[in-house]
Amino acid sequence: MLHGGLLNPTGGFSSCFCRRFGADGWVIQKENDELRHYEIVFLVHPDQSEQVPGMLDRYKSVVETNGGSVHRSEDWGRLQLAYTIDKLHKAHYLLLNIECDAATLEELEGIFRFNDAILRHLIVRRSEAVSEPSIMLKRKEEKDERESRTT
Repeated sequence: MLHGGLLNPTGGFSSCFCRRFGADGWVIQKENDELRHYEIVFLVHPDQSEQVPGMLDRYKSVVETNGGSVHRSEDWGRLQLAYTIDKLHKAHYLLLNIECDAATLEELEGIFRFNDAILRHLIVRRSEAVSEPSIMLKRKEEKDERESRTT
């Protein structure tokens, strides 16, 4: 059974997007397998801070096993939230710049959505790969450097 997609002039579905349900009930999508660049920022529950390195490794392996690449991975540490989320005032911030296809991005988004440790996530499509350190990481390093000089 076909669901969605674009009807082309010959009466069939176009190859740009086609969604159908497999025998096991899972949605099978056929999309353009083009690799695109994305920037992902996600906030982790502060009680799960010890598990952050394992989470990052798991997300990187998902991207790399599906033929993508990770251009930048940053751990910004615990920061104050702009507003409370689930009665929390701080969260552990992480940034990933990746290059992947749409199916991999959907898989990551599903992981983020159903992981209770991830409070929020934001995925932004970028026009090119970004690999230089972010302003947030530079600011964190400067702060750490100042604190080490004072002690």
